[in-house]
Amino acid sequence: LSSGGKKEYFSLRVIGEGCYGDLQADQTHLNFGDILVGSSASCAINIYNNSICSLQYQLIVDDENIHTKRNNSRRSNSV
Repeated sequence: LSSGGKKEYFSLRVIGEGCYGDLQADQTHLNFGDILVGSSASCAINIYNNSICSLQYQLIVDDENIHTKRNNSRRSNSV
């Protein structure tokens, strides 16, 4: 900015705000026990967003036994 050929300087105060994600589940491990071939099992888990910002998450369910690892199940969502 100039006024009559002179430069004017102004102070500017900037305030930033941020957040970090904090997703938690009510259970960290699930045990379905023995499941017969051709049958299925399910359970409900609660996922909590403990932060002030919106978050996206991806839930990956995988078999821990590397000899029978064939299917990965993925689910994406936001909270």
